[in-house]
Amino acid sequence: MKRTLKEWQEHYHTTEEYQQLFYTMDLTMKTLHQYNYQITNFNPTNITVGTNENEQTYIMYQQVAPLNSNQSLTDIHQNMYNFAFLQVGIYSNTLDYLTPTFLKDNFDRFTIFLPQDDVSYFRKLLVQKGHFYYSDYKNAQNEQKLAALNKEMAEDTAQGKAQHRAQTKTKATAAGKLYGLPDEKEGMGAFVQYYLLPFLIFSLSLLIPLIAWLFALS
Repeated sequence: MKRTLKEWQEHYHTTEEYQQLFYTMDLTMKTLHQYNYQITNFNPTNITVGTNENEQTYIMYQQVAPLNSNQSLTDIHQNMYNFAFLQVGIYSNTLDYLTPTFLKDNFDRFTIFLPQDDVSYFRKLLVQKGHFYYSDYKNAQNEQKLAALNKEMAEDTAQGKAQHRAQTKTKATAAGKLYGLPDEKEGMGAFVQYYLLPFLIFSLSLLIPLIAWLFALS
């Protein structure tokens, strides 16, 4: 199935779906640059969004041209800017009358329309004149999130083990107190207190009456 980007926009899509589409568009643009081509027209009517037999989305830029050998880096940077400009125009639904100067001077007013995790990307390219690919930005962002998640999981695991050890020790001590079991550290004194003394008292309670009876017979 093929349709233009403008036709694709006519149907409802979530922010995540837009981000996924723009990621694919950026990867396609990056590939064109690697083969020394540039995109000469970012109009949504000149960009094709297709789906292959595996339900994977692909992008075709209908107007491309070889990079100028004398200013290839400038052409690549201009493509990066134009692509970011296109995204903001689509998100804010202002593409038909948006100008670079107005966007730069009023960028903060557009941030409410943009995915919050992409605002720094747009600010860097459209206001601060930075140059990098959207796909590289998202890859770096995902790596940071993954690293933070792994760190959090490691900390939770370490904390969980520490709590388990503490709970095990607490339960063992509490059980010993509850059932009157002596702690190993109390040694022989505890053994005498809990076992030997009660036995001696019980034995004496039997022997004293017996001795008294024997004396009475004599």
